[in-house]
Amino acid sequence: MVAYSPGSIFIGNVPLQLEADQVKELVKTFGEIQDFQILQGRALFVYTGGDAAAKVAIAGLNGLSVLGQALTAKRAVLADASELHGLQGSATPLAITDAPIAADLVPAVAPTPAKVVVTLELAGIAGLEQLQDAEELEAIELDVQQECSELGEVTEVRLPRVDQEGAGSVFVDFSVAGDAERARRALDQRKYADRIVSARILGELSNGAEVARMVADEVERAAKEDAARAAKDEAARAAKEEAERVQRAKAEAERVAKAEAEKEEQEYQQRVAEQVEAMDDEKRERDEEMLIEERRRRRAEMLAKIKQQQQQQQ
Repeated sequence: MVAYSPGSIFIGNVPLQLEADQVKELVKTFGEIQDFQILQGRALFVYTGGDAAAKVAIAGLNGLSVLGQALTAKRAVLADASELHGLQGSATPLAITDAPIAADLVPAVAPTPAKVVVTLELAGIAGLEQLQDAEELEAIELDVQQECSELGEVTEVRLPRVDQEGAGSVFVDFSVAGDAERARRALDQRKYADRIVSARILGELSNGAEVARMVADEVERAAKEDAARAAKDEAARAAKEEAERVQRAKAEAERVAKAEAEKEEQEYQQRVAEQVEAMDDEKRERDEEMLIEERRRRRAEMLAKIKQQQQQQQ
């Protein structure tokens, strides 16, 4: 349940394709939050840092473009914390205030993202044995250069030697804050030669708005990757279904062909049986005719013999 406090914030026009965790990640760049709720492109939450954190967050989030949509951020007053600003019912328990924000927190013109140097430290990447081997250090430096260049625009890679401050770590300078954050997420807790690498960004970025832009870029990139992955999965699913359909059609065709072949074989065997039966009938008729003819012949011979005997007796 969201409880009102001076740090209560309402954000509108949130892209619907963003997950709740992605929105939380974005707003947490201005401080810790609690009682986060999101529904239908609108989010409500409270900054634990109070009104000061809320003012900085509103300045950084209001008008921020995420996936082509400009967020709206205002301070919120809750009349009924049991519902999330009336989206599920007819009541409207949430009142959005348009109270002015300090002029020094709102730039008159949206700032143009500037090139900055952001240093990423990769701690624990080299052990004592590697630090004493120049060739091993050079190999590590090249590996880090290649890996980080795939994640962003790298301006310099530094690997202090065994007698220098920061030995055991690699320091990578990025010219874009979002690239440094992307690299930190990709490399933190990764293994390198059986050693766990800890990644952290050194120093503070210029202001809250820059941090918000950095995270918004990362969120947008992640959303696009999710969409591309979903499209790829859908294409794979469609291809699998098509392959299964073709397989079923092939199996059905084989079944029909087999049934037709069996039918033709049965018909052939029936015809052969009928021909054999017909031949048997013809043979019986011939045998019967030959038997009758034989009887006639014997009868004629008997009559002729009797007649001959009678003639001899006379």
